[in-house]
Amino acid sequence: MIIGPDQNGHICSAQGMIPVIKSLGENLRCIEIGISSGRNAAYFLQECVNIDKIIGVDPYLPFQDWDIFVTQELQDKIYKMMEEFIQPYQDRFELIKNKSDQAAYLFEDEAFDYVFVDGDHSYEVTKKDCQLYYSKVKPGKIFGGHDWQLRSVQNAVFEFRIERGIDNPILFENNSVWYWYK
Repeated sequence: MIIGPDQNGHICSAQGMIPVIKSLGENLRCIEIGISSGRNAAYFLQECVNIDKIIGVDPYLPFQDWDIFVTQELQDKIYKMMEEFIQPYQDRFELIKNKSDQAAYLFEDEAFDYVFVDGDHSYEVTKKDCQLYYSKVKPGKIFGGHDWQLRSVQNAVFEFRIERGIDNPILFENNSVWYWYK
């Protein structure tokens, strides 16, 4: 399946990261928190043959997002879309159907080349995702996320960086993607 643009003209939320991911080496292991429709993960798997595995973490439960209340009915539809997008890449994808704070303990520290935070966009959950998943990234690899346009995401990331004394520059790509090298 070739993944084309969505209704907003975006192929995926982090399409600008493709060259960055390709530069990270071979046999990459990645985590995407908030897999949603799977469009982002499927596009990465389609374009980056150097990705060995993407682990998606998403409970597919109702929640209040920054712009709408996501009902269970909507989550069920999104889950079916994810299954369709991911189907061609199922040998390189694993879904952990759980909340990110509960799933974090399944992963060893410094086990991943790329962590992408794009789940619940509230300040509290974004900051907790940063706290729980930053240690999972290998030194020299990438920690990032989506929706930089949201004040809640910016505040959570800035506070996390200050608390940890992280001074590596925050880099940006199209579509409100932020990241830095650990």
